Amino acid sequence: MTTIEQVAEEISAFSKQYDVYDDEQNKSIALNVYEQIDRYADGIEPTPQEIAQFAVAINEHIQVRDFVMGIPSERDVNYVGNWLAYVGNKTPEVYDVPIATIMSSFYYSVGNEESATFYVEKALNSNPNYSLAILLKKVYESNWGADGIVDMRNNLHVKVKAELGI
Repeated sequence: MTTIEQVAEEISAFSKQYDVYDDEQNKSIALNVYEQIDRYADGIEPTPQEIAQFAVAINEHIQVRDFVMGIPSERDVNYVGNWLAYVGNKTPEVYDVPIATIMSSFYYSVGNEESATFYVEKALNSNPNYSLAILLKKVYESNWGADGIVDMRNNLHVKVKAELGI
């Protein structure tokens, strides 16, 4: 079973070689997310190395984060959410702001406003200046419907995939 400590070690190693400007590396990490989700749905947990690469990339590269946020347009949101919850529980807290923010958007998109608010507040407590969390909180406060989040996410996903070369 993967531990947070194992992931932290892998993050330390990977962050030294990660290049936010390496398009092929970012594409590879993004494509690996599909594989991780599919394997997790089949009961196979991601490796500490996969979790570490994901955690570093979504913290450093906004398009990788936005790519993950849009995956429910291609995969069942429950599978994606279950995988992301697992990954979030194995990721050191310092790396969890994007994960909490994405989880928040998933919950809101399925009408679970209580959990959406919990996760956006968790992200903002860790980083009060995190722009996506600030945006989502404003969306929730304005009572923008879940359909609006889904449409935004789906439209953005197409554009992000094109930018990543997927």
